[in-house]
Amino acid sequence: MAMALALSQQQPENEPSASVSMVRDLLDKSVLPIFTLDNDSTTYPFVDLWGLPHASPVRIEKLCAMLPSDSECLQHVRQYRDTAHVLFPAIVNMHQFESEVTRFLVTRTTQTADPAPLPLTEQNVYGKTVHWLGLLFACLASGYQCSNLSRRERQLTSQVYVCCAYECLRIVNYLSCSQLDDIQNLLVLGNVISNSMNAGIAWALLGLTIRLAQGMGLHHEPLSRDLPSEERILRHEIWSRIIWQDSLLSISYDRATPTANLTRWDTPHLAPPGDGFSYTECMLQLCTIALDVVGSRTQRTSFQRELQRIEERRREVEAISQQAQAHLREPSACALMKDHLEHWNWRLHRSYVVSELCRPMLAKQREHHHHHSHGHGHGNSDVVVATLRRVCIDALVDTVDAFAKLQNLTAFARTSWAAVHRSLGSALLLGILGEPARSERVRLMLDQLVAVMLSFEYADASEMPGPVTRAVEALQRFNIQDGAAGGDDGSQASQGSSPYAQMERILWGADLRLSTTWGSDGVADELL
Repeated sequence: MAMALALSQQQPENEPSASVSMVRDLLDKSVLPIFTLDNDSTTYPFVDLWGLPHASPVRIEKLCAMLPSDSECLQHVRQYRDTAHVLFPAIVNMHQFESEVTRFLVTRTTQTADPAPLPLTEQNVYGKTVHWLGLLFACLASGYQCSNLSRRERQLTSQVYVCCAYECLRIVNYLSCSQLDDIQNLLVLGNVISNSMNAGIAWALLGLTIRLAQGMGLHHEPLSRDLPSEERILRHEIWSRIIWQDSLLSISYDRATPTANLTRWDTPHLAPPGDGFSYTECMLQLCTIALDVVGSRTQRTSFQRELQRIEERRREVEAISQQAQAHLREPSACALMKDHLEHWNWRLHRSYVVSELCRPMLAKQREHHHHHSHGHGHGNSDVVVATLRRVCIDALVDTVDAFAKLQNLTAFARTSWAAVHRSLGSALLLGILGEPARSERVRLMLDQLVAVMLSFEYADASEMPGPVTRAVEALQRFNIQDGAAGGDDGSQASQGSSPYAQMERILWGADLRLSTTWGSDGVADELL
């Protein structure tokens, strides 16, 4: 297509050949329609063959019938706002969204009482569009997931609303006609789906979300100067949320993704406002660093360059921490529940990213140990490796500790995929490295984590997600073995594999489709 355009423009003016005028003709008349590049109303490729026509009023009416009563709607929107949204604010302007929900419910009451109500259309569902309705359903799905209902009820209701939110996306033909509400809908859905312990599906869905957002140009400054500043800010904020979600899911699977590299927003070096960076600002900066950490693993560099990069990034993370608002730095400065949630969630993610950053040093320690046994000395670099290894272990301990505090505050932490995965992964590494035998504090902490994981309200053990079951069994073994698991150099004899490879094997079992094995040099072998 691009080639055809270029060809038609390259011909010398004086002799436009027949073939070129044919190309021009084609471009004008038929190629663009064939490629459907000039048309946004292209049909949805996955049409429901047996159901109702797409934007039919009957379909929209059936969806609206799924909405709960006004009081339940408001209750679960609040539940979303106070829990899931605090940890990952996928809806950028929550305050505005809440007032829109109230207006929507008032209009619904008025219109349903009308003897001759207006038909519901894609553009007018009680004063809102189907794009917006999808976001409401996603918000309800997340709200129910954070609720105090029984686990089975939470899961089923949440799942129904996930389907409703996705049905709204189908009705508006989101693959070719996405709007900002649809991208936020997809981000909330990604969060709900990963918290149902289906993080692999959420990761794949995020790939689609990124492409749709890119298609809308959210990854760069709007070219048009006419856009009002609120919309510019909104577009930038939504793209930042995409990077945030990508970092939560990509590090889990050690999948390098280029999202952060696509960014073309001209953001001057951020200076914190008077009271310091908010939780959201801190997380956005941290997630960009996290994606960079995963992405750079595929590049082979010298050992010295690797150490230098680790130090640079550690300083960046430290700088963010020091410029954060008071309640993020000190638990004593937390006043509201929101402050406490933000404090421990920030600490959990920050510690986890630091452990990921220093992670190659766990493998390096083993290499160096091996070299020494052959009589080679490494002098100063040994000291650096040992120091960074200690930083890594301390960060793993902090991650588990932050999760313990977070789940004391909200039961939702136990269903938050990012929190559960990061704390279990960190705990397993501590066990594999033999830390429970060296530190009573670590041993008690892992015992406590096992108790929390076993207190899940599952009807029976078979309902527990596989990774959680395997991790809990392994942690119990590590804690009983009193150090039999880890040698002095922090490696385990088992197949000579790195601590990370062992941790991955425990979490994912034999199913490595969305996981990676780690060689001792810290370079991932992709298995997808």
